[in-house]
Amino acid sequence: MIKYSAIDLQSLQSIYDTDILPYEYHYELDDGTFVSVRFEQSQLAHLLGIQKVDHSRADLKGQKCYDEIRNGNLTFTKLKAINRSRVAQECKDKMRYFDELPNLLDSPDCVEFDVDASGKRTRIRMKFALKADRSSSGKTLILGVDTTGNRSDYFPRTWLIEPMGSNILDGQSVRTVVSVQKLPR
Repeated sequence: MIKYSAIDLQSLQSIYDTDILPYEYHYELDDGTFVSVRFEQSQLAHLLGIQKVDHSRADLKGQKCYDEIRNGNLTFTKLKAINRSRVAQECKDKMRYFDELPNLLDSPDCVEFDVDASGKRTRIRMKFALKADRSSSGKTLILGVDTTGNRSDYFPRTWLIEPMGSNILDGQSVRTVVSVQKLPR
């Protein structure tokens, strides 16, 4: 976990580029379902919540945001100058726990997500939640993945940090991950 005062967008991008992007993650579930997750550069802004700081700015979305971080035009200081309260509300935990995402991907628990079974009002959409509980911080780290239509190809839809024991995954179907493969792309 990264201290809030030590967050650096370029360092977060380096974690993404080095420990996540070069790989495809393949999970076999207890019923024979295969879930293959692949990350793209353009998904970093969404995973970190950056686009929520100011929805009207194209430089805070997709590939443009990735490129702005890469060339140093977007820093954490500049992001906070756009809207400090939105950064604290939308990005803080996503950024603080981002260095733990590679470990989650290597050894996740899995939950099949049904929005109706959650019993909570949510706009979150995902087919599966790859998750890990962090008892030291009392948090559950959740990577929500969804499909593009192909039965086994999934993309990361959301990165959530929720309180342990009372979160969006309550009442959902837990699935056993039988095998994990981390393959170079």
